[in-house]
Order: sequence, then structure tokens, then C-alpha cells
Amino acid sequence: MLEALLEEPFPQTPDDRLPREQRLSAAAAQGAAQMVLAQLTRAHEAEAFVTQALAHARAQSPVPLVHQGFRGTRVRLLGGPRIR
Repeated sequence: MLEALLEEPFPQTPDDRLPREQRLSAAAAQGAAQMVLAQLTRAHEAEAFVTQALAHARAQSPVPLVHQGFRGTRVRLLGGPRIR
């Protein structure tokens, strides 16, 4: 999608430029959100990463952290989409 927007003819008036800039910005944010989602997925599939992150969180917490089961957590990425 971003490539298609970049291939559009350059707008000749300021009134034409703003909508194009907004479309480009939205497309870039969506692309960035997809990249972050891929990285989050890879990190949470890596057992070593999860083990290290848990150990770090437990070491930093002033109260003991105990496992209370698995829960889905929603995360809203800067590009707008929400993942669970």
C-alpha cells in the first residue's frame, strides 16, 4: 500500500497535499504496527526471552510475583490496531 501511495503523482496545490500526507502517514503507521506485532510475537515465542523477562520483573518487584494463570492482554499499537 505504501508503494502505491509513493507512486501517485505529486500534488500541485496545498489543498491536495494534506490528504496525501495523511494517507502516507496512516500507511506508514500501519506498516510500523505490523513490524512491532511480528517482533512481539517472536519475542513471546522465545522461551529464553520469556524466562529472562520474568526473572527481571520478579527481581524488580517490591512484592513477590506469583503465577495466577494465563490471561489475555490487549495491547494497542501506535499505528492504531489492537492485539491480544
